[in-house]
Amino acid sequence: MKVSEEFDTLNGGKIQIAKNADGGNSSWGEKESYQDESIRLAWYNEKGGFDPISSAELPMWGLKELMKVVAQKDMLSKSDSAELIGYLSASIYRQLQKENL
Repeated sequence: MKVSEEFDTLNGGKIQIAKNADGGNSSWGEKESYQDESIRLAWYNEKGGFDPISSAELPMWGLKELMKVVAQKDMLSKSDSAELIGYLSASIYRQLQKENL
């Protein structure tokens, strides 16, 4: 995975994104020489090395499918759902603003 941006999680891991527009690429895209965006919840071992066994990389379509099932099965609390709706609404607003430039 060619990581374009990384964020710390509350539980000691990292969220790594591979956004094509920022030079990132998924692991499979890198291997097969094509562009595909992905996101990974990454973990590192005690010595600071990357732990591929406990780190999960998903294509963006896979994340969408997971989120649809989570919503359909009421697996998030009302407050967590509302928080995500806020982030998604802000994303839509930013994208609309970019289109209108």
